[in-house]
Formats: sequence, C-alpha cells, structure tokens
Amino acid sequence: MIFLCFLSTSSFETGSKDSFSDFGKALEFATKWIYKNHVPIKVYTVMVSEVVPHMHFHLIPRYSDDLKGIDYIRLALQGKLSEQSYIRNL
Repeated sequence: MIFLCFLSTSSFETGSKDSFSDFGKALEFATKWIYKNHVPIKVYTVMVSEVVPHMHFHLIPRYSDDLKGIDYIRLALQGKLSEQSYIRNL
C-alpha cells in the first residue's frame, strides 16, 4: 500500500510555509490512519523526486521483519513485494 502526499513545488527551497504545514498535517493523519487500521511494524516515509515536477512522498507500511530498510522500500516502490506483504481489504 502506498499513500501519496503531493506538494505543489519541485524542491524544498521553493515550498511555502503553508504548503509544508498542510503536508505535515496530511502526513500525520495518514500515518496515524495506517497504524490504527492496519497495525504495521513500521511505516517508511520516502521521497524520490526524479521523474515528476512536483514533490510527493510515499508512505510504505512494513508488516514483517523478513526484509527491512532500503531493500524493502525498493521492492515496494517497484511493486515486487510478496503477496503476504500487502493489505488485501482496505
């Protein structure tokens, strides 16, 4: 499961205080929602701004200790996690 939070800027130095404040609120809400409704071990927050002209962040829940960190994140972003790593009923 990946949640996206968009900022209408392409870099940290051009973002407004209001947009970062709104982003912080959205990030807090989404992270709490994930923990409350799906009880992951960890939620990773990831930003990779290479392809699109805006900033967006991925919230990637992890449900097991089999794989952690950058290896888990890479597979999640590529859609290659094993089936048991996904939430089936949202």
